[in-house]
Amino acid sequence: MVGQSTLDSHFLIPKKDQVAYHWLEWIIMGGLPFSFVENEFARKNSKHEPICTKTLMKYIAALKLKVRDSIKGEIPNQFGIIFDGWSDGLGGHYVGLFASYVNKSNVVTKPLLALRPLLDETSFTAREYELFFYDVIAKYEKTIDNVVCIIGDNCSTNTSLARKLRVPLVGCASHRLNLFVKGLYSQEGVAVVEHNPNADNVDDENGGNVEIIENMENIDDNNEEIDNGNVNNNNNNNDNIENINNNNNDNIDQDINSINLKVLTVKVHSCMVKFKTLKNSAKLKEITHLRALLNNATRWSSTFAMFARYG
Repeated sequence: MVGQSTLDSHFLIPKKDQVAYHWLEWIIMGGLPFSFVENEFARKNSKHEPICTKTLMKYIAALKLKVRDSIKGEIPNQFGIIFDGWSDGLGGHYVGLFASYVNKSNVVTKPLLALRPLLDETSFTAREYELFFYDVIAKYEKTIDNVVCIIGDNCSTNTSLARKLRVPLVGCASHRLNLFVKGLYSQEGVAVVEHNPNADNVDDENGGNVEIIENMENIDDNNEEIDNGNVNNNNNNNDNIENINNNNNDNIDQDINSINLKVLTVKVHSCMVKFKTLKNSAKLKEITHLRALLNNATRWSSTFAMFARYG
């Protein structure tokens, strides 16, 4: 921190508190694990005196109370709550709770109120989330009556939670858009190519092929039968061509190429998975610096990014 040494000398901060401050700053601002303070090389190359993890945790607990008091003094009587869950992949599930309000400087502020597991880690029902909300809000000396809305995913659990809290749920707009797009490409077929009036080959209503005679050669003025289904003409060359085209056009449907986007997504994802293997990735490096991107169910823009990279 700028001017920290000046403050240290002016206010005569105890040496142990100075040491704790510098380690806390390093850990928090660097996003490092708490055990970093006991790392052999961290201690060797640091100019600060060593500190153990247990002592560090005591200072973190005290700092948490200070931060909470700071938020408590700023948060208004009416505010919204933004929340979401996150799993660490190791069996742990955490819920993040943010307050959302406009502070005294007319700036939208979203401080983190809590990031921890539910009270009962074996249950993820709306009731468990309800108890979690009450517990967190109470620590900031607020009640559910101070909450004007909750903002989260559009899922049944959150809908039930909103009913239990008697607070409106503002569904995540990005999630709604994601659900809408998924609904579109989950249909059996989605038209992606407009009608082409100049198409040469199309299917009729029953799925059969319509034969279009393109080359009319050696047709003279004599009467001659031209077999195209039930069409028999004894006219001159121009009349023959015109009649054939008219009969064909009566049976031609619109030329719409439909594909199943859901199936296409799976295929492109499978292709990307193959590109990420060691051998194929090495070969890909010879062509481009870009890397394969996968479709991720929890990353709503990942499908678009995957198709953009594939294209």
